[in-house]
Amino acid sequence: TVGASASIFGLLGALYHYGQKSGRHLVRAQVGQWALIMFVYGLIVPNVDNAAHAGGFIGGYLLSALFNPLKPERGDHLLIGGLCLLASMGAILYSVIRGLALITS
Repeated sequence: TVGASASIFGLLGALYHYGQKSGRHLVRAQVGQWALIMFVYGLIVPNVDNAAHAGGFIGGYLLSALFNPLKPERGDHLLIGGLCLLASMGAILYSVIRGLALITS
């Protein structure tokens, strides 16, 4: 899957969780409406990967539940954040090396 829509849906999932846990019904309703409209739009437009949208939304919701933005930070938040950062840096490095290998061959 290529594109930023899964990441955007991840942010929507995290916002939905925040609205649900904080009691902010307007946030939850607005985010739910955006997600629904974007998902239906993905069904209408060809070549859109709705599995990535659903996975991004679920992943964002679950990560928000794990990190729970309404609680003070803990030591494990820093550890998990650091591991996510290392995984992201590794993925970027792999992509650059792979791209350079394809260009030179």
